[in-house]
Amino acid sequence: MTLISFVVPFYHGNQYINGLVSCVSDINKRLVAKKGDSVELIIINDSPDEAVNYNKSSDIDVRIYNNVKNLGIQASRINGLQQAKGKWINFLDQDDLLITENYLSYLDYMDKADAIISNGYYERHGKRQRIFKNQKVQNYYIQERQLINIRNLIPSPGESLIRKDVIPYEWQKNVLSNNGADDWFLWLLLYSNGAKYVANPNDIYIHRTTDQGNLSFDYEKMYKSCQNMLSLLKNNVGFSSKKWNRLDRAIEFKYLKDTDRITLLDYLKFFDCFVNNMAYKVNTLLG
Repeated sequence: MTLISFVVPFYHGNQYINGLVSCVSDINKRLVAKKGDSVELIIINDSPDEAVNYNKSSDIDVRIYNNVKNLGIQASRINGLQQAKGKWINFLDQDDLLITENYLSYLDYMDKADAIISNGYYERHGKRQRIFKNQKVQNYYIQERQLINIRNLIPSPGESLIRKDVIPYEWQKNVLSNNGADDWFLWLLLYSNGAKYVANPNDIYIHRTTDQGNLSFDYEKMYKSCQNMLSLLKNNVGFSSKKWNRLDRAIEFKYLKDTDRITLLDYLKFFDCFVNNMAYKVNTLLG
């Protein structure tokens, strides 16, 4: 049985893809030995002018699908999801890495959750920093309340396994026109649909900052993507109006802070957001 489908949007990423194929191949060997199940790797080529080149001696099922034009990361993930045979989905970026010796710890949580969020590392300029300080902080970060009141505190779908049959129809049918907030959109819709989240404290995922860029640090583009998400949540999805209002305020507050435009009057206007962010910082510090 194909237990896990790795879905990877590809965009001019041939310098990364063999590293990812190697990780997935090692995980497959471990899974076959332990359970007899297997994995598959689905690559969605979102750069039609460049072919995907990888080490074809790999013993895993690698399937490549080419978008006829550049569609962006969410649409590419959805295209891959529609081709996936696995019971569980791991959405990866092309430059992600996995700590393969810890990966099968996911198996311990599959009967307890719909979305399993692991720990791991940020890697910037060759240096690594742990994503979640410890399991207490990890549990705090992945709560719906924090994802609405503060910001997206789960860096990437790459550090998660999601049960395929709970991935929201609303996320698959409402594609953001601006890249950046699609994973936040996914987390919120999963919670809205009643999905159960569980933290896996093992270090499995490595989130690299590469020359492909990271939209998290492009405040203007991320803000546009967040506004796009808010519009879809309000008009297309039927998201709770109470939660939407809190999310809208949190996004505006973060944008003003990130762009150094916040004033004393803004702090008064967004006092609830200021308090939520201070509580988040204290929990992180004392965690």
